[in-house]
Amino acid sequence: MTSEEVVAALRSADASQDDVLDKLSRKLTEQAREPVRAVVELASEGDPKTFSKAAQVLSGIGDLAVVPLLEGPDPKAVPVKLWTIRTALTAHLEERHKIVARLDAMLADKTVIHWSTVGPTERAPQPSRVCDEAYLLMRKLLNVGEGRTASVNERSAFLGLSDQAKDAEIAKAKHSRVWTTLRDHDDE
Repeated sequence: MTSEEVVAALRSADASQDDVLDKLSRKLTEQAREPVRAVVELASEGDPKTFSKAAQVLSGIGDLAVVPLLEGPDPKAVPVKLWTIRTALTAHLEERHKIVARLDAMLADKTVIHWSTVGPTERAPQPSRVCDEAYLLMRKLLNVGEGRTASVNERSAFLGLSDQAKDAEIAKAKHSRVWTTLRDHDDE
């Protein structure tokens, strides 16, 4: 499917046609990953010359290689096994650094979010600013020890703070990447 065909399909699809949009998503995902999966297969075959060439290609395509490397066959040779996971991790971390940089920039944006214009919701979310949402997303990304329930509770507690208190938490996290537990207990 060409870029023009994707654009045409999106423009002609109705927003309520979830099945059509889901099918398009699956097709694009498969098209993007199919050739990379073939390279992963070659890398895992065991021929050192082929592995060397495949490894160079997989290292060069970064994030596109992550899922095929993780879903590919488990290489028999230990060095290849370690290379596979190291390459997937390196590509993942490069993307994570880009996300953190984007979130860092958003931490300075104090624009109030008018949730009623963002889209339909069951109930009105707590008021927040772009910097508040960036803080919460960064916390979710970097504070891996915080479980889902604790994350929801911390979100609610954070958004319940005054803007001045939120700004202090944002400044602390921006400079130290230390996350304050704002609730007295976890429900996990």
